[in-house]
This record gives sequence, C-alpha cells and structure tokens, in this order.
Amino acid sequence: MRKTVQNHISIATDLLSAHAISGCDTVTGYFGIGKGTVIKMLNTSKSIRLLGDMTACMKEVVKEATKFVSACYRKPDTEEMSITRQTLWAAREASRVKLCHR
Repeated sequence: MRKTVQNHISIATDLLSAHAISGCDTVTGYFGIGKGTVIKMLNTSKSIRLLGDMTACMKEVVKEATKFVSACYRKPDTEEMSITRQTLWAAREASRVKLCHR
C-alpha cells in the first residue's frame, strides 16, 4: 500500500473529485468518461483540486472543472462546457450522416 501511495502521490489529492466526475454510487458520470480516462488526465498534470474546496471561488472551480472534463473529451482548449458539448454533438451527427449516405 505504501508503494502504491508513493507511486501516485501527485494525483492523491484529486481522487475524490475524480471519483465524482467519473461516476460513483450517488453521482452519475459524464457519458464516455470512465475511471481510466480520468486517471490518465490526472497523470498528464490536469488538475481538479478546486472541486470540493469550500474556500475556492466558484468561477475558478467551474473553469478548472470545465477544462478538465473538456480534456477528457479530447477538447483541451475549450473553456466553456457548452462549446465542448456542441463540438461533440456536431462530430457525432457528422458521423451519422456519413453512415446514412453509404
């Protein structure tokens, strides 16, 4: 156990937030973002440390969480969740149209 903690010390403070974002017993996760994706993002130095910090500015919490979730969807430069959602929807619709015209 000690070795596991030492190997993952850099993401330890983000684990509760990661668990919530990727879904848990009481919170649904984002579609297509599982535990593996969240851990990969944490290991690439993406952070969600402000999530759950009662002293943090809400605007900063939302900004950090949005960047994190957008990165999980491979849209790392997006700062608004609406833009991420629209981009994902447009890509999904474009692939459906291609399938229909074959």
